[in-house]
Amino acid sequence: MSTLRILRFLRQSSGGYLLAFVLIAAAAAAALLSAFEPERKARIGLLSFSEETSSENSLQKLMNLWFDKDPSMEVLYRSVQADASVQTHHLENLLADDCQVVIIDRNDFSRDDRAIIAAGAAGVKLLAINADITGGSYTYLGTNPYDEGYLLGDYLHHRLPHRANLIFITDSDSAFARQQLQGFSESCLLFRPDMKVMTANAKKGTVSGTVEAVEAIFRKNPGFKADAIAAPRLDMALAAKEAVIKSGRPAPLTYCISSEPAATDALNEGTVQAVVGIDQSALAEDAYRMTVDLARGKHVPDKLYIPQLRTAKNSD
Repeated sequence: MSTLRILRFLRQSSGGYLLAFVLIAAAAAAALLSAFEPERKARIGLLSFSEETSSENSLQKLMNLWFDKDPSMEVLYRSVQADASVQTHHLENLLADDCQVVIIDRNDFSRDDRAIIAAGAAGVKLLAINADITGGSYTYLGTNPYDEGYLLGDYLHHRLPHRANLIFITDSDSAFARQQLQGFSESCLLFRPDMKVMTANAKKGTVSGTVEAVEAIFRKNPGFKADAIAAPRLDMALAAKEAVIKSGRPAPLTYCISSEPAATDALNEGTVQAVVGIDQSALAEDAYRMTVDLARGKHVPDKLYIPQLRTAKNSD
């Protein structure tokens, strides 16, 4: 029945005018309240790897600068170490907390993708930032790990002295790390048959696994002298370097793949000689904007950065 017909009916009824006035006033009040009702915030989960809370320009803090200015976003933060079971547990909790989008920053889900698949089944959008994910549905933001390894390998191909001894830290269980090693091999090792390379397989990609792998190399090769170390992360590179020094050998040249803020300090201090990475500020802005679009149900394509190599001042 149309509004006009309803009013005519009410006018013909006893007390119809009064009732009509009351209904119209109530409808107007409801419309007014609806207009001022705050929009429900989009709930976002941010699962970061080993967040460096002491750094002012860590990726999480740079993303915070964007999310803090957006009242339509509510962000739930979780930070974990390289433990697949803990990562899965935190992701499952974020799904249970009704997050519409979950940002996965640098975590490795290649060993356990159950929570990744569950997120897709629940309609939760995932934004993987340099994260190692092999199954499920997600949007990727970051670099191609093959390109990272290739760039570092190309630099060392021309940089390391003749017959150099190199320890390359990797994680054979990680698809991400295997791609980095492949890129490194095809740009460096194929062209440097004079080099002696020892591959140290760090269990679960951890610092403790890195130390154990380096120590195992020295036990099996007591006369081996490491001239250089290359690693897929800064913390692994520094742990390997420390293990070499503790073995009584000279400090090796140290190189790594890292976009962490601490990598800049390591370069300035001469702790590492070269780092392959990407611009964190641009990454944080892109992560925010892609998250907004995902929360609004928009299609968001993957975005790849071209990695860049930076060297310490005394390396050139």
